[in-house]
Amino acid sequence: MSFTRSSTRPPTGSKASKPACRKATSLRLRPTSAAARASGIRNQVGLKPNPTFGFNGSQVGDAGTDQYSLLVEQTFVRGDKLPWNQQVIGNDVSAMNWLVETQRQHLRTDIRLAFYDALAAQK
Repeated sequence: MSFTRSSTRPPTGSKASKPACRKATSLRLRPTSAAARASGIRNQVGLKPNPTFGFNGSQVGDAGTDQYSLLVEQTFVRGDKLPWNQQVIGNDVSAMNWLVETQRQHLRTDIRLAFYDALAAQK
Protein backbone atom coordinates (compact mmCIF):
# COMPACT_ATOMS: atom_id res chain seq x y z
CA MET A 1 0.00 0.00 0.00
CA SER A 2 1.54 3.32 -1.08
CA PHE A 3 0.46 6.82 -0.10
CA THR A 4 2.68 8.63 -2.58
CA ARG A 5 1.56 12.07 -3.74
CA SER A 6 4.26 12.91 -6.26
CA SER A 7 6.40 11.07 -8.75
CA THR A 8 9.56 13.04 -7.86
CA ARG A 9 10.20 10.94 -4.77
CA PRO A 10 13.73 9.50 -4.45
CA PRO A 11 14.12 5.73 -4.37
CA THR A 12 13.50 4.21 -0.95
CA GLY A 13 16.36 1.73 -1.15
CA SER A 14 19.09 4.36 -1.32
CA LYS A 15 21.53 5.01 1.51
CA ALA A 16 20.19 8.56 1.91
CA SER A 17 16.86 7.33 3.26
CA LYS A 18 17.41 8.76 6.73
CA PRO A 19 14.50 11.17 7.14
CA ALA A 20 16.32 13.94 9.01
CA CYS A 21 19.20 14.11 6.52
CA ARG A 22 16.94 14.01 3.47
CA LYS A 23 14.59 16.55 4.99
CA ALA A 24 17.36 19.06 5.68
CA THR A 25 18.89 18.60 2.23
CA SER A 26 15.57 18.87 0.45
CA LEU A 27 14.53 22.01 2.28
CA ARG A 28 17.81 23.66 1.33
CA LEU A 29 17.52 22.69 -2.33
CA ARG A 30 13.86 23.65 -2.70
CA PRO A 31 13.38 26.78 -4.83
CA THR A 32 12.32 29.39 -2.29
CA SER A 33 14.54 32.23 -3.45
CA ALA A 34 11.54 33.90 -5.11
CA ALA A 35 10.28 34.94 -1.68
CA ALA A 36 13.63 36.49 -0.84
CA ARG A 37 13.65 38.39 -4.13
CA ALA A 38 10.10 39.60 -3.53
CA SER A 39 11.12 40.88 -0.11
CA GLY A 40 14.00 42.80 -1.71
CA ILE A 41 11.63 44.27 -4.29
CA ARG A 42 9.30 45.39 -1.48
CA ASN A 43 12.15 47.31 0.14
CA GLN A 44 13.25 48.84 -3.18
CA VAL A 45 9.74 50.00 -4.10
CA GLY A 46 9.54 52.16 -0.96
CA LEU A 47 12.72 54.09 -1.75
CA LYS A 48 12.96 57.36 -3.66
CA PRO A 49 14.37 57.14 -7.19
CA ASN A 50 18.09 57.74 -7.57
CA PRO A 51 19.28 60.98 -9.16
CA THR A 52 21.00 60.89 -12.55
CA PHE A 53 24.25 62.76 -13.10
CA GLY A 54 25.91 63.39 -16.46
CA PHE A 55 28.84 65.25 -17.93
CA ASN A 56 29.48 66.28 -21.52
CA GLY A 57 32.52 67.96 -22.98
CA SER A 58 33.30 68.93 -26.56
CA GLN A 59 35.84 71.01 -28.48
CA VAL A 60 34.37 73.17 -31.24
CA GLY A 61 37.46 73.68 -33.35
CA ASP A 62 39.83 76.27 -31.93
CA ALA A 63 41.87 76.00 -28.82
CA GLY A 64 40.10 77.66 -25.94
CA THR A 65 36.58 77.07 -27.28
CA ASP A 66 35.87 73.96 -25.25
CA GLN A 67 32.30 73.52 -24.05
CA TYR A 68 31.32 71.56 -20.97
CA SER A 69 27.90 70.78 -19.56
CA LEU A 70 26.71 69.10 -16.42
CA LEU A 71 23.38 67.30 -16.14
CA VAL A 72 21.56 66.58 -12.88
CA GLU A 73 18.12 64.94 -13.03
CA GLN A 74 15.83 63.81 -10.22
CA THR A 75 12.33 62.36 -10.33
CA PHE A 76 10.13 63.61 -7.51
CA VAL A 77 7.43 61.21 -6.33
CA ARG A 78 4.54 63.19 -4.90
CA GLY A 79 1.79 62.09 -2.60
CA ASP A 80 1.85 58.79 -0.73
CA LYS A 81 2.79 56.70 -3.75
CA LEU A 82 5.90 55.11 -2.23
CA PRO A 83 4.22 53.76 0.94
CA TRP A 84 1.21 52.67 -1.15
CA ASN A 85 3.44 50.74 -3.58
CA GLN A 86 5.28 49.19 -0.66
CA GLN A 87 2.00 48.05 0.88
CA VAL A 88 0.84 46.49 -2.39
CA ILE A 89 4.12 44.64 -2.85
CA GLY A 90 4.00 43.66 0.84
CA ASN A 91 0.75 41.79 0.19
CA ASP A 92 2.43 39.98 -2.71
CA VAL A 93 5.36 39.04 -0.47
CA SER A 94 2.98 37.73 2.17
CA ALA A 95 1.24 35.57 -0.42
CA MET A 96 4.61 34.32 -1.65
CA ASN A 97 5.66 33.41 1.89
CA TRP A 98 2.48 31.37 2.35
CA LEU A 99 3.19 29.62 -0.93
CA VAL A 100 6.72 28.77 0.23
CA GLU A 101 5.41 27.42 3.54
CA THR A 102 2.89 25.30 1.64
CA GLN A 103 5.72 23.85 -0.46
CA ARG A 104 7.70 23.06 2.68
CA GLN A 105 4.75 21.24 4.22
CA HIS A 106 4.21 19.24 1.01
CA LEU A 107 7.88 18.30 1.01
CA ARG A 108 7.82 17.25 4.66
CA THR A 109 4.75 15.12 3.96
CA ASP A 110 6.42 13.47 0.94
CA ILE A 111 9.51 12.67 3.02
CA ARG A 112 7.46 11.17 5.84
CA LEU A 113 5.47 9.07 3.40
CA ALA A 114 8.65 7.82 1.75
CA PHE A 115 10.07 6.93 5.15
CA TYR A 116 6.97 4.96 6.13
CA ASP A 117 6.93 3.23 2.73
CA ALA A 118 10.53 2.17 3.28
CA LEU A 119 9.74 1.09 6.83
CA ALA A 120 6.78 -0.99 5.64
CA ALA A 121 8.91 -2.56 2.89
CA GLN A 122 11.47 -3.69 5.47
CA LYS A 123 8.86 -5.60 7.50
